[in-house]
Formats: sequence, C-alpha cells, structure tokens
Amino acid sequence: DKETDPRTQEPMFNQLLTSPPIATAHSNKLDYSGYGAWAPGVPENYFAISATGDFTIDSGKYTLDVTTDDGCRINLDGKPLQLYDAEGKPASAFHYQGPTGYTAPLNLAKGKHHLYLEYFQIDGYKTIQVRLKKG
Repeated sequence: DKETDPRTQEPMFNQLLTSPPIATAHSNKLDYSGYGAWAPGVPENYFAISATGDFTIDSGKYTLDVTTDDGCRINLDGKPLQLYDAEGKPASAFHYQGPTGYTAPLNLAKGKHHLYLEYFQIDGYKTIQVRLKKG
C-alpha cells in the first residue's frame, strides 16, 4: 500500500519484507506471470515477494536472465547483483514498469551459491521470471 510502497517508502518496504508472509511456496524455479492472485490470500495488486534459494553448479560463465513487472532486485552470495538492460547498459530493475528483461553475466566458481530476490507488484499485469543458463 502507500505506506510500504518501495518507490517512496523503502525503509517501510524493507520492514514489510521481514514480517510474517501471507503465503509461502516451495519450488525449484521462480516463474510467475499473469493476472489474478498468485497464491491464496495474496492480493492481485500491491504485494511483495522475497525468494531465496541455493544451487550447486560447475565453475564457468553463466547468464542470469530476469523478466520483471514491476520491480525486483537480486543478491547473489550476499552481494547485490548488477543487472543490464537490453542495450547492455547497467540498470536498476527496482521500479514500476511493464514486463522488462534484464541480464547479469556471471563467472561462477564451482560449488554452492545463494540467491535472494525481492520483488514488488503495484498493479495490472505481473511477472517475475528468473533463469540461469550456461554461457
């Protein structure tokens, strides 16, 4: 709501993310889109998601593809991840927007890695999709 809108009330938004969730889901992927409620009890508009997960991979070059509507920000192994827009320019995805794609080129060491994502939805269509691909 207006009191926790991340665009104008980031401290309150951050506090909201530490409160007990309305719903919890467990999945091996982060891929939600469309209209309507994403889970029982979660409103169609004005909500936030925090997602966390661990993955184990071989060392190498990877690309993290992110599509978001409205905003998201991502930490990888405890550090903010720099996203890039379609033109390859550094960009923030943490704002009100239609479905927009971002990428993050990564050079990852072999082993376990930790991903943390914060997402917010204001109104209308919504999507959050995160994919890691080799290369």
